[in-house]
This record gives sequence, C-alpha cells and structure tokens, in this order.
Amino acid sequence: MNEIGIYREGGLPPFSMGFLKYDIKVLRCSYWDVYYWQHDSLLAPYWRIYWNDRDGASIFLKGKEWEMKPSRLYLIPPNTAFGSRFELNAPRKERNFLMGCPVSDDDNERPLKSMKHFFIHFTAGLPWDHIGPAVYEYEAKGEKIRLVDELREKLSHPANVMDRQSIFSVRALINLLFLEIPDLDWPDGIVDDRIERILGYMESHYLEPLQVKDLAELINISENGFSRLFRKNTGKSPREFLIGRRLEHACTLLHHSNYSIDEIAVMSGFCDRSYFSRMFIRKYGTGPARFRKTSFNR
Repeated sequence: MNEIGIYREGGLPPFSMGFLKYDIKVLRCSYWDVYYWQHDSLLAPYWRIYWNDRDGASIFLKGKEWEMKPSRLYLIPPNTAFGSRFELNAPRKERNFLMGCPVSDDDNERPLKSMKHFFIHFTAGLPWDHIGPAVYEYEAKGEKIRLVDELREKLSHPANVMDRQSIFSVRALINLLFLEIPDLDWPDGIVDDRIERILGYMESHYLEPLQVKDLAELINISENGFSRLFRKNTGKSPREFLIGRRLEHACTLLHHSNYSIDEIAVMSGFCDRSYFSRMFIRKYGTGPARFRKTSFNR
C-alpha cells in the first residue's frame, strides 16, 4: 500500500510515514485601493502576504517599524499582533480605521490619496501555522514579483475570475516565500505519532462535540494519560486546543464571510453568542464585532 493508505470512515488517519502534512488553504487574494489603514493590532489566525505600489504605509511589531515599499514583499505569520498605518489623507480620530475599495477598470481620479494594496490571506495547517510572531521581508524581484504582477493584472478587472493558473500562481508565491524562512523559525512537528493522528482527527471533527474520553479511546490509553500526553506534545490541554481551533474558524468567518455573529457562533461549535463572545475576548482581547471591522469588507 502506498503512503496515502485507506482508513475507516470516522476513524484515525494513517501514519504519515515521516511526511508532515502541508495543506494550503487560500482564504482571500485581493487588490484594493486603500485610503486609510490604521490599526493597533491586526492579530488573526492566518498568514498574510502584502505588497503596496507606493511608499507611505508602515507595519509595526514589538517596537520595530517596517516602512513598506514597492520594492519589498511582506509575509506575516498567523497570530502576529502587528499594527499598521497609512495616513497620507487628513488624520482621523479613530485609532482603528480601515477605508478602501477593490481596484477596478474604472480607475478615475479619486478624492482621496490611496495606495494599491495587494494581499493574500491563507492557512497552511499544522505545524506550519504555529510558527512564532514575525514579519518577514523580501525583495520584490524575479519570480516573486512576476507572480504578484500576474495576479494584480487578473484582479484589476472585476470581470475576470481566479482561474486554475491564478490558483497555481498563488500557491507558487507562497512556496517561494516559505522556502526563505529560516529552518530554526519553523516549529517542530508533533513528536508522538498517536497525538499527530489525534490532531488529524480533531482537525476533521473540531466543530462536532468531542469528549476527552472518546479521544483517549481512539488511541487506547486512559483519559488522564491522554491529557498528559496531549499537553506534552502541544503545550495545551485538549479542551484548550479544541476551543482555540473553533475560535480560529470563527475568525476566518468574521473576516471572509457575511454571516451574522450569531450564525458564526453556532457554525464554530459554540452553544450561544454570549459564551462565544466571552471566549473570543479572552483569546483575542477584543469582541467579534470589533474584530470584524479590521477586515476589508467583502
């Protein structure tokens, strides 16, 4: 049998035979005219790629500032609490404010100064999404900028759709940027094969009711032994991991869908909005409604 293997419906996935799962999910690829981009924190559970067509914007992390330039590309890992600023127009009172619209064929003179902002949001799965907070800066040249230019051209015309070639181009750009991240920055894979398989199971079922005793039974160990083994390998309890994964799902829906917050709470495995909001604030330091405002509107 080859590496893919076969496993029963609802059961554990097969052993990975030494290969870490690499599962790119593109959440959004867009090109916007941005007039204001002022945020104290843009913490979110997904990767970001940025390119701007002009000077004037900056991003901040832990007291360091990156002045964004057209000659540079930026890659920001999930759960990085970075800030942003673009304020060539009259200052606004709001500390957190975003204003812009998609670039279109009708690029007439606009009343406000803007920058053209290309961005991609995506996830890569475990363990890749658990890399530490950082801002990676790259020279925008060669194959990297060629791919960006190709995608910008496609996105500049609303009638165009993201075809197969565009999907391949997005993934190629992600791969090129990932290849230049230092090896020491990447997190280690899960050490214990049993927990690696349990995480694969949880990833497929995290929106369903999951009990620790049921997870423990899947790998034939006691509930207490399972909890200790899980924390040793992930740094979290099974419940903490499950709630965190549900909150990450909710963040993605808040930024990339038009569902109401009540709908998102239920779709993310929470019994009601009140409990969902409490858990969300505890993890992200802000409520779901305010978090949603940090995203470019659909």
